[in-house]
Amino acid sequence: MKKQNISYLSEPNAQQIEAAADLLDRGKGEITPLPIDRIRFRRSRKIFLAIDEATKQVVGVGTLKDDPDDAVEIGYLRVEPAYRGQGIGYELVRIRIQEAYRLKLQLIYTNVKHDNQSSLVILSKFGFKYWGYYRSGRGKGTLHWICLYLTLAPNVNVEALMSKKNTNLIPINFIPKQ
Repeated sequence: MKKQNISYLSEPNAQQIEAAADLLDRGKGEITPLPIDRIRFRRSRKIFLAIDEATKQVVGVGTLKDDPDDAVEIGYLRVEPAYRGQGIGYELVRIRIQEAYRLKLQLIYTNVKHDNQSSLVILSKFGFKYWGYYRSGRGKGTLHWICLYLTLAPNVNVEALMSKKNTNLIPINFIPKQ
């Protein structure tokens, strides 16, 4: 597919937010075996969308989730398969980091499926560091996650902030061979 003209929105309307939730649900299996929690998705601090200018279709989404402190998860990242490889995922990560700085957050973190090499490469380019491996057994099957973080301020107590995160996941020492 030829490179599309993509614009990025930081203030989507309700219809665009629902289209983004649908995009995430179409990725069921890529991201998680469960449909997304649309209530939590809508509560995100900030929702960013990638829009194909020609069709006005939502082709990418990423959020700053609703964590109540200064360590916020960047999540709900998905790019429509036909639009991958065009830098949309990279740009959605970049603008979420920029927004986190603007909000004066201390730290952002993310949980990436262990086999999502594209996301791991993008996050490493921005300087994200390894925090831990986790297992999730909700829904059908077990998923393995790699948790990464990025500090946004000097002298951040990473241990104190991250110890309150991922309480719904089970820490593990390594990702088992599949």
